[in-house]
Amino acid sequence: MFTMMWSLCTVSAAAATKLTVHVVEYMEAGRQYYLNVVKPAFEKEYPGLELELEFGGWTDSLPKLATRYAAGVQPDAMQFGAEALSFLLANDMIVPLDQFVQKWGQLSDYPAPVIADGRVDGKLWTIPYSIDVRTFTYRRDLFSQAGLDPEKAPTTWDEIVSFGKRLTRYAPDGSIDIAGLFVGGNGWQLFAPFFFQAGGQLFTPDFKQTLIHAQPGIDALRFLVEAVQVHRISTTADLGNLVSKGKIAMGYQGFWVMQPSAAVSLDDVGVALPTRRQRQAGLTHVNKWAIVKSNNNPADTWKWIEFVNRPDILAGLAAANKQLPPRLSVVAKYEPWNQDPRWMVFYNCAQLNEPIPGFLGFQEISKQMRDVMPIALRGERSVPEIMEEVGRQVNLIIADTAAISGSGKGASRQIGIGIGSFAGLTHSLAIKISRYKKCCSGGEASSPLEQHLALHGQQGTQGPLAILALFGYQRDVSASKALIWLAAFISSFRTEAPLLMMLLVA
Repeated sequence: MFTMMWSLCTVSAAAATKLTVHVVEYMEAGRQYYLNVVKPAFEKEYPGLELELEFGGWTDSLPKLATRYAAGVQPDAMQFGAEALSFLLANDMIVPLDQFVQKWGQLSDYPAPVIADGRVDGKLWTIPYSIDVRTFTYRRDLFSQAGLDPEKAPTTWDEIVSFGKRLTRYAPDGSIDIAGLFVGGNGWQLFAPFFFQAGGQLFTPDFKQTLIHAQPGIDALRFLVEAVQVHRISTTADLGNLVSKGKIAMGYQGFWVMQPSAAVSLDDVGVALPTRRQRQAGLTHVNKWAIVKSNNNPADTWKWIEFVNRPDILAGLAAANKQLPPRLSVVAKYEPWNQDPRWMVFYNCAQLNEPIPGFLGFQEISKQMRDVMPIALRGERSVPEIMEEVGRQVNLIIADTAAISGSGKGASRQIGIGIGSFAGLTHSLAIKISRYKKCCSGGEASSPLEQHLALHGQQGTQGPLAILALFGYQRDVSASKALIWLAAFISSFRTEAPLLMMLLVA
């Protein structure tokens, strides 16, 4: 009898189907919740499935997954950030979810723009698991001290200026001690809400050119510059964010303002819907689940995505990660979100906000705004001149992306990059190679190496230069020196390293 029972247990264990799930999770509390709560609950509900969780971070997950996919050892399901969708579609790495969501019937519980962000060519490819919403936030205590109603945030650009003039405080030397408006942080995230409110569109309908330098972009940047240079309601000095130092009265911020701060009481933080010019909009980062193609268990993999997006599971994960859950039922019914109406304001903003474009080259575009924003705010160049240069650089990025892009899906809406001839190099590295090849074939600079370093700086160039040397694009570096560079680059555990290793053995 014992032998028979042992045999049955052995057969049952052997028959279990393994699901490998890649989770982008950098917080230890979130990882422990997955391991200690979600995994046991899932395997209890589906005893025929064995869940294997693997964790990664934002910077290394996509390159590693691309390498594994090319090698045929990909996970069954994966999480990824807002801008990665185009890469996955261009390389045919994920499958549409329509056959599953039709029976699921839960999409109406999510903000419509958040779901639409995962729909390409009439098919739904992703399910959101978190939304990072940026909207208008302000200091209620500073409003009261300035004689403003703490229940009424500004609703237009003109009101931002008029409120800011009453809120800004100056030190005896004339410098700004408390700024009426936040103009720090990431240049794109500062610029984007005003850009979209001005009616801006980042790309032409065919996605072959950018519109960032059109009139809405000029209007948005000019508003920020005039806040510093003309109205003097802000400063380029580092005054922190809304809650970190207590030196900012208003600004577009994320839900981190809802975390405890030594400088500002949580009761003094106000959260409002975005301001308006041509339209009312802020910015949303949509992080997503997808089913990886070429796995043998798409139906079982959907069981995981459905399970992990159930309100009770999603609530536990979002609480552990200190994230905003993407489902209305969670925000409305679960703590801590249903205990504070400001969370619902954040959620409602996702109904209005513009998601980050699903374009892998977006990080390069974001860097453009990061680099030019300090120059603009200091008044060193005119706004039209700066935006014209940004437009030129973004169009170069689009052209570089198209030059090295694969022939996969998503071209009608998303701009993708294929795994292509370099077996899955990351987008930024591929752009460096593309531009370097142009230099070597008759670029503007007399020395291709000098031109490359001028474009991309000294830091982090040894790996790309080694690849170029090995493939004959750089004529003045020996193969032995290139291999030494490459070994040093790989040993530094840069995010490109797994892809470079694959390239060498391919």
